[in-house]
Amino acid sequence: MRRRWVVALAVVSLLAVSAMPVLAQPGPGWGRPGCPAAGGQGVLGSGQPITMAQAVDAARSAVAATGIQGLAVGEVMEFSNHFYVVVKDGATGAGAFELVVNRFTGFVAPQGGPNVLWNVKYGRTLWSGALGYGPGYGKGRGRASGAWGMYGGAAPVGPGAIGPTTPASVTSAQATALAQQFLASRMTNATVGSTRVFPGYYTIDFTLNGTTAGLLSVNAYSGQVWYHTGHGLFIREAVLR
Repeated sequence: MRRRWVVALAVVSLLAVSAMPVLAQPGPGWGRPGCPAAGGQGVLGSGQPITMAQAVDAARSAVAATGIQGLAVGEVMEFSNHFYVVVKDGATGAGAFELVVNRFTGFVAPQGGPNVLWNVKYGRTLWSGALGYGPGYGKGRGRASGAWGMYGGAAPVGPGAIGPTTPASVTSAQATALAQQFLASRMTNATVGSTRVFPGYYTIDFTLNGTTAGLLSVNAYSGQVWYHTGHGLFIREAVLR
């Protein structure tokens, strides 16, 4: 009887948790400055950081190397650990996927987390290595083989069998509200900023006491919130045309 009671309690607890959006915790290595998914090669690097212009050039070269037509680098945010890059669909202006560029080596890699796990259009492409997980990627500055191997098996693309044409059930306004609710429950004087729309999720920057502090993402189907770790301190931003 006691065993049945424990099992029943566990089931009830699981249902209660699954009924609400929760923070998605990164797996081992995800978003950490020293892992390949964060634009490194196992190390952050040292010496003189590359310039914003060099980071933009590196990101553009990586996008061009994919062979996918109609993509453009739309925004670059420099953090103390790496450059965060928004790649857009040139026709619609909406986000396509996210990259990170190592501040010291110029190595380019897909941003981890939602960019791969929730991206219902490009997630499987990012996972498969089409964006450069092979010899010579990053203009000869190294490779990031096995970056996604910690998950094993096939790449999860979005929640369940959701495809790129499935309408989002969470609007941009709702995602922004969920992000603000998440921040308010954990930080003081934190306010959401710009909301970027990607296939299957949103990425939103936020300020802390009026200063840009970081990013978080919201799943466009479940409302789940993922707080980005590993970016470091915000330095500056460039919005490209």
